[in-house]
Amino acid sequence: MFTFDILLDLSKTGYQAEIAEHLESLISCLYDSRQITNGDCTVVHAANTLRVSVTCPEMDALDAKNSTAYGKHRLEKIEEVLQMPVQFIPTGNDPRYLPYSDQEKPSFYVLYFAGYSPLIHGDSGELIPLYKIPFTYHDDACYNDILFWSNNYERIYGLWFNGAVGEQFARRQMQDPNSALSRQGRAVCQRIEELTGVPTYYFLFNYRRRTRQQDLDWKCPLCGKAWLIEGAAPSDFIAFRCAESRLVSGFTKNS
Repeated sequence: MFTFDILLDLSKTGYQAEIAEHLESLISCLYDSRQITNGDCTVVHAANTLRVSVTCPEMDALDAKNSTAYGKHRLEKIEEVLQMPVQFIPTGNDPRYLPYSDQEKPSFYVLYFAGYSPLIHGDSGELIPLYKIPFTYHDDACYNDILFWSNNYERIYGLWFNGAVGEQFARRQMQDPNSALSRQGRAVCQRIEELTGVPTYYFLFNYRRRTRQQDLDWKCPLCGKAWLIEGAAPSDFIAFRCAESRLVSGFTKNS
């Protein structure tokens, strides 16, 4: 992953709370499109500058062509107040993570709650920054429908992971393809598929107390057809896939 400093020169304006607020909004917009991999960044005020360090999946991730309409607007507002351009300064790379690498169009996508992006290249398993696909929200300017689902999933997963209060409810939301959470995610998949022409599958959580044989005998919970992938191993991310229902899943981790 590539690292950058986003630098605001305050020499003409001095520090203003308005500028810091615009910068925080810009960082949020950059994360919404996954131009950066973490939206929780520290703003540093020193001398006549404001500085934020960010990590990006590609060297050109911060280019305006990758921004949502809202990200472009925030950048324009900052530069209007500063009376000079915002600087994006390369600082190196984070050796813990490999950068995103452009690949051929996948045979399918997977919508999954994990990592910095919820969109996965079905063939390679690599995370795909959202800015690599067309805007999905109805305003044709952003990815809010994906983000709404992702935020909901994060809260539901946290409720399940913490256990006790709400655990069963949360597990059902993630495992039932007809739950409110799953219906929201499946609608997002349909939208991505409409825009990209790439079949897009929804990943169903699978944490059930059952034997390996019971898992092997599991049928697609929507159409009832066999969906076990031949040769699938317990460690595989995807062990089940149904093209008709646009669902994928893995072996249970609670057998």
